[in-house]
Amino acid sequence: MKKRFLSIITALALCLGLLPTVALAAATSVTYYDWNSGTKQLEPKTCTSATVVESGDTTWGDDGNDGWYVVTGDVTIGTRVTVSGDVHLILADGCTLTVNGGVKVQDNDSNISNGSTNALT
Repeated sequence: MKKRFLSIITALALCLGLLPTVALAAATSVTYYDWNSGTKQLEPKTCTSATVVESGDTTWGDDGNDGWYVVTGDVTIGTRVTVSGDVHLILADGCTLTVNGGVKVQDNDSNISNGSTNALT
């Protein structure tokens, strides 16, 4: 009985030890450059919470990070990616993003004059 209890406690401790690693991998703060059309210069900005893009990510948007994503290495997504909402994609220096199925940013209606709620910047 004592060994079983100790095994359960050890397994629980190992699982709890993984939680901070998972949380840190899901979102990160990143500095990026944005074009200022008024000054005609690039300006540094900071996104405090961007989702790190991984090979299994096939839907971007509604992620709890206001639609901000960052590619930090070489990432290949094997199927189509669908954009939902206002999505901002940051490509870090030296990274490569390959989306074999393309990226779908679909307008939700057939009225071209009213714009779309889905956008990729």
